[in-house]
Amino acid sequence: MRLYHGSLDKLTDMTVHAGDLFNGMFFAADKESAFGPGCEPHYYYTVEIDDSDIADVGELAYEESSVDAAHALWDDDADVMLDIVCDEVTPWAADDEQREVLDRRFSGLEDWELSYELQRQASLLAEKMGYKAVGLHDEHGTSYIVCPGAVMTAEE
Repeated sequence: MRLYHGSLDKLTDMTVHAGDLFNGMFFAADKESAFGPGCEPHYYYTVEIDDSDIADVGELAYEESSVDAAHALWDDDADVMLDIVCDEVTPWAADDEQREVLDRRFSGLEDWELSYELQRQASLLAEKMGYKAVGLHDEHGTSYIVCPGAVMTAEE
């Protein structure tokens, strides 16, 4: 699958790296969705990833390797975090048990920051399970976080 990333800046390093906010970079399945509303990108970048290497966040919990990956990431909170991440539970919709885990693991974050953190956690889980990207649902429909290590190509 070809995925697109729009940017105001010309990139010189064409490798996807883990960032301060997300584990990887956001991409879209089509060029028109590759950049947020209200902005016009100057540059587009693409990556080619086999469909089998792209996880659907909602399906991760059903894979056998998710249990070990979740325990490696979240220790005793693995079951609850797996439910939160794979069901894409928003911080404001978390039940009491989920909220307790979120508050303990990610204390001090505002709900909007926590929603970004949960997207990062989904990417970390997918990467730990051997995927190169994970599809998430957001205001753009399905967006993809491409995990670190992927190499982009400048789109002309």
